[in-house]
Amino acid sequence: MSEMSKEVKQTIIKISRKLYQRGLVVATDGNVSVRTSEGLHITGVGTVLGEISEESIATLNERGECVETKSTTPSSELEMHLEIYRQRDDVKAIIHAHPPYCTAFSLSKEAALDCRLTEIEATFGEIPIAPPAQPGTAAVARSIRTLIRTHDAIILSNHGALTVGKSLEEAFGNMERLEHYARICYLAKTLDRGK
Repeated sequence: MSEMSKEVKQTIIKISRKLYQRGLVVATDGNVSVRTSEGLHITGVGTVLGEISEESIATLNERGECVETKSTTPSSELEMHLEIYRQRDDVKAIIHAHPPYCTAFSLSKEAALDCRLTEIEATFGEIPIAPPAQPGTAAVARSIRTLIRTHDAIILSNHGALTVGKSLEEAFGNMERLEHYARICYLAKTLDRGK
């Protein structure tokens, strides 16, 4: 394993544990990936992000094929990650999580994530909701294909959220910001119902 791969895996471990500690994922929910000049590093299927180790991270080539002999099986959302990297040369990291407030909005038929917060408008602009798609299938990749070209944060219908960045730290900051925004929207809508 190269020094770059080792460093990337350590960053994935650090950020994955932060996702778990902040309640943005639970159990085996969520997946994280980083693209480098050496290939793609992605969390393995069934990985508990709060207990992740280097052995829980698969290393792949640009076609999604494992390049390490003892590599773990990549996340079932690998196709979604590959689609994002195909659509966006500027994206170097992706986080898919199930943050509670974002996920609640992804399930709600009436609520929309449409509160006007200056910080969110400046950072993300509109936050779209992707059409429903069965988790772990190529349909998820298709559901975000057009949206990801112009958005760094997307709510996945009935399936949480995804954020991207030029680094894993940026993608994490985007996920944290997105969940904070969803919580504020929820609270604002709750207060409005009391009027």
